Amino acid sequence: MSFFRQGFFGGGFPGGEEEDSTPQEVDNKKLYEVLGIDQKATPEEVKKAFRKLAIQHHPDKGGDSEKFKEINAAYEILSNEEKRQIYDKHGFEGLKSGGMGAGGFGDIFDIFFGGQGRGGARQRETPQMKPTVRPVEITLRDAYHGKTTTINVERQVVCQGCAGKGGVDPKTCTACKGKGAVIKMQQLGPGMYTQTQVECKDCSGTGKIIEKKNICKECSGKKMQTKNEKIDVAIPGGTPDEDKIMIKSKGNEHFEYRTGDLVVIVKIKPSATFKRVKNDLHMEKTISLIESLTGFSFNLDHLSDQLITIKSQPNQLVSHKEVMRVPNMGMPHHRSPMTFGDLFIIFNVQLPESLTPEQIATLRKVLPPPLHKDIQTTKNNYDLQRYAESKSHRENGHQQSGYEEEEEEEDGQQGPRGQNVQCNQQ
Repeated sequence: MSFFRQGFFGGGFPGGEEEDSTPQEVDNKKLYEVLGIDQKATPEEVKKAFRKLAIQHHPDKGGDSEKFKEINAAYEILSNEEKRQIYDKHGFEGLKSGGMGAGGFGDIFDIFFGGQGRGGARQRETPQMKPTVRPVEITLRDAYHGKTTTINVERQVVCQGCAGKGGVDPKTCTACKGKGAVIKMQQLGPGMYTQTQVECKDCSGTGKIIEKKNICKECSGKKMQTKNEKIDVAIPGGTPDEDKIMIKSKGNEHFEYRTGDLVVIVKIKPSATFKRVKNDLHMEKTISLIESLTGFSFNLDHLSDQLITIKSQPNQLVSHKEVMRVPNMGMPHHRSPMTFGDLFIIFNVQLPESLTPEQIATLRKVLPPPLHKDIQTTKNNYDLQRYAESKSHRENGHQQSGYEEEEEEEDGQQGPRGQNVQCNQQ
């Protein structure tokens, strides 16, 4: 935004300053050198030089993409009469001050100066599209071995029919004269005005307008198309749950921005046998009382696709809920596939439902003596009863009135989950 007095425009240079008659050294030869033409070249000679170089350096024909960008940028300015006059007179500074549309000069400056601004300050690089995020679901066994899977990705891509231009033979917008922006004037007071630069509505800031007959039939002038693409995703062995795999330049495209990346989020299905904790595997195994006392062995279908045998050591007793370890039988490390975690097994000891008197007598002979024996019996005897919480029991318990709940709290004799322990007094 700038302020100026009425009548100040009389031949002034764009930007609100009077033209300085003092000769200044400006860089106004670079663009002509890029196209290999003289500064007095005619518009036809400019066009002819551009076509020749564009064909020679086109990336699709093995040319240098950076050189191709320079050629296009030079032609964009020298083919426009107004921009060319500003460049001839004031060089790049003139284009920066007012000869280019909004954001246009920054792109041109980056192309010719390698992202380096005045004084060596780095210019911003072309913005990149946001990444496209897609989940992929695999089993724990797949995560153990690694897997290559194919996913379908819907992408926005630049129209191949018009190369993202929307059509052919674009014309310079008459409203903004190809700048992509127009100056909006507003009077603040007597003899005082303000001017602001806004995007041109006629061309949506592009500086070009395409006639209806020349609009691309494939994209209807939108410059973009939707494409369904099958993309292979390599998932390495040991990949953790929710791991992110980035595939460069497989996201959405745009004719003004760098192509976005594809980010694949790995989701691992729960296993019926194993639970993963980092690089370790955890599982539960039920054994009988005799096995917990005398030893056991069992076969396990491991994630390595091997049937392995796990056995207890001689004279090793295993307690209920005891956790034991099998070294190096866990998951491979994500960054070191030849290193493995451990397998941890939680043992549940299953007791017999009943014993005969003869079995009890035999056990008394071989097992250590009871911890509670020869106690003096009191007159207050209570027998334990088995407690099994059923669904109907839980529902009935939840339907108790507030008065009953208060009574239970005052009584203080509660069993599991707040239910009273039932007992028979003898």
